[in-house]
Amino acid sequence: ARTQRGGGFTADELRTALQMDDAAAEAAIDELVQQGALTTLTPGKYLDTERADALLQSVLEALAAFHAESPLQVGAPKAHIQAQVPSAAPDLLQWLLNTLHSRGLVAPERGAWRLHTHSVTLSPEHEAAVARLLRASQDAGLSAPSRDEALALLGGPQSRPLLEIALQRGELVAVGDFI
Repeated sequence: ARTQRGGGFTADELRTALQMDDAAAEAAIDELVQQGALTTLTPGKYLDTERADALLQSVLEALAAFHAESPLQVGAPKAHIQAQVPSAAPDLLQWLLNTLHSRGLVAPERGAWRLHTHSVTLSPEHEAAVARLLRASQDAGLSAPSRDEALALLGGPQSRPLLEIALQRGELVAVGDFI
């Protein structure tokens, strides 16, 4: 048996592998789809259902690990997910994400993907740091702090996600390199 590639099989590849004429191969493919052994990715493109299920689970696990490591990030960039599920060709990864989205398990957000259950929640310490930055920004009047000064007020460069959250919430506005 031939090993399945990272993007699945086309109907023509399956016909060749099955060594059947077009009509018999088409009937066999339809039967395998109806039995649940093959999953249709797009018209004329198929993937073994067990492999599809395993890849769907791998994407969910990759997102869960990302959220555990980066809880202040809204989601994982698609390139990060691709790196975690390298056996899925880019078009297959998009199918996986779309399928999980249609099942309500993941959601696209601001150019990234997140588990449906994930939301960014700031700890009381983080909220206090953002409040300090807001007070400092208001106290500065027309002398707005630079990004580096804002990051220093938040706790240093590792606090960049906090600054992004404050900007996304509309609590601060970036004008060039100033906040």
